Amino acid sequence: MKHFSEDFNAHFLLFKSDFVKKGFVKSDIMEELLFINPDYPPIFDLEANDFNDTLYKFEKIKHETENQSPFCVEVSRLYVLQILYDYNRTCEICLLNSDKLINRQYQVVYEFRKLVDKNFHKLKTVKEYADIMHLSSKYISECIKNQTGASALSLIQNRIILEAEFLLKYSQLTIKLISNKLGFTSTSAFSRFFKGIKGISPDNYRNKQEN
Repeated sequence: MKHFSEDFNAHFLLFKSDFVKKGFVKSDIMEELLFINPDYPPIFDLEANDFNDTLYKFEKIKHETENQSPFCVEVSRLYVLQILYDYNRTCEICLLNSDKLINRQYQVVYEFRKLVDKNFHKLKTVKEYADIMHLSSKYISECIKNQTGASALSLIQNRIILEAEFLLKYSQLTIKLISNKLGFTSTSAFSRFFKGIKGISPDNYRNKQEN
């Protein structure tokens, strides 16, 4: 540490990936949060408010760990998730606002994901998003495949499934109401969609969570 000044201070957060994957956030979402994009800047400045907020979360995790209060693990996990989301959001903003030439495909993927997160309950096809973005479905699909390794359609479907799982686990809504909320034309259409991806019907999935 001889190369650092006396006022240098660092906080390290060490955890295994399984620690955050035990929460209610879907596993593949966590994989994305834990993945370090090679285009992300290794060092970046934070605004004072963001810095203080991040420091607070680190200190809360330390407090929970040292005091072993009830639900300390669950509370710490939530703080870690917040830090991961904050980190990814800050890095993406740094990339998009960078003076250097930003990878066009990365910009397309970034915009596509924002639109999906906002409209997944009513837009179900790549073409619908392509029309909004004034791009071809083929180009968007190529960008997403190159940047993430996944298909554009799978990003849409995974977002719908994530919401469906959350509603089935934590709400008292009927399958019919969940189907309507997610923009499906019928309960049977929603059930076919859910079972096609999860390999289990919405009813059986809910019952499994309750047992």
